[in-house]
Amino acid sequence: MDYLVEEVINILPEKIQKFLLHTSILNRMCVSLCDAIIQDSSVSAEEITEYLENTNLFIIPLDNERQWFRYHYLFADLLRQRLKFTNSSDRANNINVLHIKASEWFEKNGFELEAFNHAVLADDIDLAARLSGGNGIALHTRGALLPVLNWLKSLSQAELDKRPFLWIQYAGALMTAGQTNLVEEKLQAAEAVLKDADLNTINKDMMGRIAATRASLAVSRYDTVTVMNEAKRALEYLDSKNLPIRGLTTWALANAQMLQDERKAAIESFSNAISISQKTGHYFVEKISTIGLASTYELENKLHLAFITAKNALDLFGDEPLPIACEAHLVLSHIYYQLNDLENAQKYAKQALKLARQFPIVIDRYISCEVFLARIKIAQGNTEEAGNMLNVAFQTARRENYKFTLPEVIDAQILVYLHQKKIKAASNLLKIINLPLSKARIFLAEKNHIESIKTLELYKKQTEEKNLANENLKTLILLALAYKADNKIEKALKAIEEALSLAEPEDYIRIFIDEGLEMKSLLSEAATQGIMPDYVKKLLCAFQSKGKTDFNNLIKHQSLPEQLSERELEVLRMIEKGMSNQEISERLFLALDTIKGYNRNIFGKLEVKRRTEAVARARELKLL
Repeated sequence: MDYLVEEVINILPEKIQKFLLHTSILNRMCVSLCDAIIQDSSVSAEEITEYLENTNLFIIPLDNERQWFRYHYLFADLLRQRLKFTNSSDRANNINVLHIKASEWFEKNGFELEAFNHAVLADDIDLAARLSGGNGIALHTRGALLPVLNWLKSLSQAELDKRPFLWIQYAGALMTAGQTNLVEEKLQAAEAVLKDADLNTINKDMMGRIAATRASLAVSRYDTVTVMNEAKRALEYLDSKNLPIRGLTTWALANAQMLQDERKAAIESFSNAISISQKTGHYFVEKISTIGLASTYELENKLHLAFITAKNALDLFGDEPLPIACEAHLVLSHIYYQLNDLENAQKYAKQALKLARQFPIVIDRYISCEVFLARIKIAQGNTEEAGNMLNVAFQTARRENYKFTLPEVIDAQILVYLHQKKIKAASNLLKIINLPLSKARIFLAEKNHIESIKTLELYKKQTEEKNLANENLKTLILLALAYKADNKIEKALKAIEEALSLAEPEDYIRIFIDEGLEMKSLLSEAATQGIMPDYVKKLLCAFQSKGKTDFNNLIKHQSLPEQLSERELEVLRMIEKGMSNQEISERLFLALDTIKGYNRNIFGKLEVKRRTEAVARARELKLL
C-alpha cells in the first residue's frame, strides 16, 4: 500500500487523485454517476475513466459495452482508507455527503437498493427510512431483506419512536425473515407512539398497516378469527390508494377462507391478491399468493393447475428462495406422490423441509414436511423408520402445541400402527382427536364393517355439503373398501366408480395403490364389469410395475380445449395490465363492442367469469 501511495497515487494529477478518492465509495460506477459524485465542471468523468482504463490503473470493466466499472478490491480499500484519512470538514468533500450524492443518483436512475445502502452509509436515517419504504412496497419484500433488517436492528428505540412507520416496517421485515415471535412487540411499540397522535390520514394508514401485519401474522398461527378481524380493521383504516398493503390483506383473507374450507372463495381472493400485486409491483405478495393458490388447487383435486401454479411460484422466488417457499415444494411433493413418482416426491419434500427448518420453532411447517416424508417411507415399505420419524414429530407437535398440524401427525401415525397390526395403539391415538377416516380404518381393521360404513357415509355427506373435493375422494375410496369387506359388492363397485370418475381427469395413482391388495382386488372386479377400463387397467399395472405418470402428458391432456387467437392473446395481455375495455378499444382502434366480444370469447375458452380469474388462469397455462 505504501508503494501504491508513493509510486502510483502521489504522482497522478490532483484532479485524478480527487476523482479516485471520491469515487472510491462506489462498488460500481459509470460516467454519469461519477459526474454526480464529483460535481466539478472542470473534471470530466468520461475523460478520466478513459485515462484510467488506458493506463490500466486498477479499473475493471463490468460489461461488454464498458458502461460500468469497478476498482480492483485492494486498490479500492486503499483509496477508501486514504479518503478517511483526508476527510475534510469542508462539507463538499465530506464522506457522508458523497454517499448522499450517490444515493440521489441511484434513486433517480431506479437503483433503489444501492440508493438505500448509500443512505445508510451516509448515516441519513430519514433518507434511508424513505428509501426502505420503497414508495409503498417495502424494500425488504423485494430482495433486500438482510440489508434492511440489519439497518433497522442498528437503530435506537428513540430513533424508531420518532418514525413509528419504521416500527411497522421492522415487524414486516421480521415476519418476512420468519422471525414471527418478535413481530408483536414491534407492532405494540408503533401503537404506543401513535396512541396519542392525531388520527389524520397518515396515522390512520399506519394503524391499517399494523392491522394488516397482525392479520398476516395470524395466518402463520391458523388463527382465522384474528385474521378476519384484523383484515377488516386494516381495510377500514388503510388509505384507499395503499394498494400494496390492501393486496397483502387480501392474501390474508384468502388464507382464512381456505382454513374455513371456503375454497372457491379462497381461489378468487388469492387470484385478486395476485392481480393487485402485479399492478403495484408488490412481487412478494404475488409469490405468497401464488403458493396459496397452488395449495388450494390441490385441495380441490386440480393437480395439473396446482402443479403449474407451484412451479410458477418457485420461478418467482428464484435461486435463493425464502423459507415460505417450502409450501410450493411441499405441494409439488404431494403431486409427484399421487402420480406415483416417489423419487421426485422425496426430493421436493426434503427441499421443503430444508426451507421450513429456516423458520423459528414457532412455525410448524417443518412438521408437515416431516410427516409427508414419513408417508413416503410407508409407501416404500419402511414402516419402522416412518414410525420413528412420526414419534419424534408427535412429541414435538404436542410440546409446541401445534394444534393445526397435530391431526396430520396422528393420522399418519395411525396408518403406521395399522400396517404393524397395532390396532389398540391406533385406537388410543383417536382419544386425542377425532379423525373420521382414521376411525373408519380402525373399524375396518377390527372387522367392524357396519360402524366403518356408518362413519364413512356420514362423513361423505358432510364433505359433499361443504364441497370438500379432496376429502370426498378419500372417503369414497375407503367407503368402497368398507362395502367390499361387508360383502356389498354392488355398492362397492358403485362407490369405486364414482371415485374413479373424480380421480381419472387428474391421473391419481397413489391414492389407490396405498390401499393395498384389497383395492387391487376391487379394481380387478371393476375391470371385469367394464368400469372405466383404460384407467382401471393403468392402475392395475401400477400395482405391478410401480409405474409413474408423465406429468408433461398430463398437462398436455389438460390444455385448453380451444386455443386463444393472436388477437385474443393481445387483448388478454392488456387485461393483465389493468387496462379497461375503453382503453383497449382506443389502443387497438377497434369498436368497444368488438372488445367486449373478445372478452366473452376469452372468458369462455378459459372457463372463467371475471378478468382476474382470466389472468390467473392464463398464467397457470403459461399463456402470459
